Amino acid sequence: MSQLKSKNPRPKNEGQALIESLFILPLFLALLFFAIQISFVTISKRLVTWACFTLTRELLPLSPPHTPPKSMPYASAYRILSKIPFKKMPPFIEAHDFKTEVSVTISQTIYLWNIPHDLKNKITLYR
Repeated sequence: MSQLKSKNPRPKNEGQALIESLFILPLFLALLFFAIQISFVTISKRLVTWACFTLTRELLPLSPPHTPPKSMPYASAYRILSKIPFKKMPPFIEAHDFKTEVSVTISQTIYLWNIPHDLKNKITLYR
């Protein structure tokens, strides 16, 4: 009677794909979440720029002398800044309305991993 050689039904590298996935998956997830965080920071910078430009454009028309300042442009700037997707401080808005130009500076502090970062923008439009 011939003796049958028993073949190992399981190859030695059976769990290799699982081990490779366990090494690569945390790296892939870290890169993915880092890219999402960077996109949120970019969106926040763009929102500060948009709010600054919107406020400058709304303050641009000359108002008659001895009229109180308008509050609606500031409301639109606050509405735009409220869309920033981070924990944030109230924005600092500084507007200078001269006869020849309008200058607006917005400073918004956001927190990334509980570290404060300041987003600033200044726009000057001439009449």
